[in-house]
Parts: sequence; structure tokens; C-alpha cells
Amino acid sequence: MIVPIRFAEDEPPGWLACVSDVTEYQRLHDQVKRQEEQLRLVIDGMPGLVAYVDRGLRYQFVNRGYAEWFDRPKAAIEGRSIADLMGEDSLAEMRTPLEEAFGGTQVTFERSLMYPDAPRTVRATYVPDRGPDGSVRGLVVLVQDITAEASVLQALRESEERFRRIVETASEGIWIIDPDSITTFANSRMCELLGYPVEELIGHSCFEFIHPEDRARGRAGFQGRKQGDKSSREYRAYRKDGTMI
Repeated sequence: MIVPIRFAEDEPPGWLACVSDVTEYQRLHDQVKRQEEQLRLVIDGMPGLVAYVDRGLRYQFVNRGYAEWFDRPKAAIEGRSIADLMGEDSLAEMRTPLEEAFGGTQVTFERSLMYPDAPRTVRATYVPDRGPDGSVRGLVVLVQDITAEASVLQALRESEERFRRIVETASEGIWIIDPDSITTFANSRMCELLGYPVEELIGHSCFEFIHPEDRARGRAGFQGRKQGDKSSREYRAYRKDGTMI
């Protein structure tokens, strides 16, 4: 810094120069700037969407994935509100988890939302950002597109339901056991044959219900079945009322 000074009215002015060594300051400034660039590079390279939302529900930062998702530059998102970007209806659906997160709780939820291009199923996590006084000043928003995963899970649930309906209406008893002979499933007809409710079959070895004289042969047959033997076998079993089938 240089400032003019005058010692007497009839003398020419002089100059005062104050010189500071800012080498260390500049080094730290450059280091912080480089770290910020590296952090942004990492966040931009993440496969999901990352954003920072303040208490006014305005985006203060979004990563590249967020910008690509909405097909607009970051500058067109940062500074705008969630309602501006996604619409009031979508904001209304997110209102409850947002309020919980601003209350200090990390929240994760899955929901189908209408985005500009198409409806999508997302898994969103809101992480509260606390200030020095402990109050929540904003949220880190992490979003994953799980549309394909959700479709597969729905198809699996529908397939399982169809399987269950077929099995439960079968005229034969169906008894599923694991490799250790423990019952994992029995349909209604199997329960009728043995006279036990399903709760008293699940978790029990199938050999508990076989006639004691047939158990050794049953265990040998069970081992043979695990090794690929597909031959049919007959065993005696006791119903709950003591009668033999």
C-alpha cells in the first residue's frame, strides 16, 4: 500500500509505502482453491445427484449429474427454489421429509416423482448441515435414480404373488425344506395332511414328523436327493392327532 504524505507546506510531498510479505497467504489461498476444485471434480464425478439446499429451499449448489438430469446448465438451477425447478406438486410430496431433515434428522425415502422428461422412482437422502450454533442451516441432498430397480422389484413381487396363488390352490401338499432339512414353506394342503398349522411346521426339521422307524431311511434319501437322486420315496408320518399317514 502506498499513500502520499507532506511534512511541510513548502516541501514537495513524499510517499509512504507499507509492504507485507503475502507469500504464505497466497500459498494457502491457492491450496484452498485447489482443494475446492478437487472437491467439485469428485462431486461432479459421482454417479448420483448431489445438491445443497438452504433453509429457503433454494439450490446453492448442484453437481453435474443434477444439471444433466434437468437438462440445463448449473447456473440455471443454482439460486432457484425447488418449486421453481420441480413444480409445487413435487415440492408438496417432499414437504414432510424436508421438514424432518430441517428438524435435524437425516432422512432417506423412496418415491415416484414427475420429472421434466418422465416419471421416475428415486431414492433421496437429506443430510442436515449444522452451523456453529448447532442449528440446521441447509441440507445436502443425495438422489439416486432407482426406476429400473423398482420395476424389477415390482415384477418380482407380482411373480411371487402368482406363485403363491398357484401353490396355495394346489391339490397336492407342497413342503419346502432347506439343505439342513428345516421347513421354510408348507402350503395349505400340506398343513391339512399333517394336521398342523403352518406356524408349527416352519423352522422345524421335516424328520420330526416322519415315523421314527422311517427316519434313518429318510435321512439317507435326503442326502441322495441333494446329490441328484430324483427317485420317488414313500415314508410314514404322524399327524398332530397321532394318526399315521
